[in-house]
Formats: sequence, structure tokens, C-alpha cells
Amino acid sequence: MKLTLLTTLLGAVTIFAAVSVHAQGQQDIWLVNGTGRQIDSIYISPHAKSEWGPDRLAGDQVLPDGQKEYFSFSGYSTCRFDLAVRFHDGSRWTWTDGTNLCNITGVEIEDDATMHTFSGQPD
Repeated sequence: MKLTLLTTLLGAVTIFAAVSVHAQGQQDIWLVNGTGRQIDSIYISPHAKSEWGPDRLAGDQVLPDGQKEYFSFSGYSTCRFDLAVRFHDGSRWTWTDGTNLCNITGVEIEDDATMHTFSGQPD
């Protein structure tokens, strides 16, 4: 009886550890700019955070319309993230619905401020 309980507990711990490891690093995504405008800043933050954190574009880098950029994440135990972009004219769009980045490979932002998720390689 004790051996069965111990085996069950060890199995549960192993499954939990595997799920946690799977969640870390699986949030990497492509972001495709289909807005018709240049994006100057991109912010991707865990859904539970109250602050956006740093701009994900490096230095003077921008994301022109029709272009895509790959973002790699590490050290996060969550899959749900929020996204904000700032355009060259200073306007900003945000999506704070906690998009599950572990189930997709990318997002495409359209010119009507909608964000579509996709799996596979971006076009």
C-alpha cells in the first residue's frame, strides 16, 4: 500500500515537473506586422504582470509594415502573455487578454488592430 502511494506521488511529481519544463521556453513567437505602419516598440509581458517591461526591439531597430520578427523567451513558467506596440507616430495598441503563446508559433497584427494567432511558419 505504501509502495503504491509512493509510486503514485512520484508519478504525479514527474508529470508536474515535465509540464513546468514544457511551459518554459515554449513561448517563443513570430510577430508579423500587417498594420500598414512602422512599429517602433514592441512590449510582450506575462499576463499577471502590471508593468510592460523593456521594449523587445533592440536599440534603434523598428519593424516595418509587412515584416516579421522572432522573439525568444526564457525563464517564464507561464504561457499567457499580453502584447503592446507603439507606432512611429506615437500611437499605441494593446492586447491584454493573456494570449497563450505556448499553443501558437506567432501572431499577426492587422491594420484594424486585430491580432490573429497562427501555428507554423509565417508567410
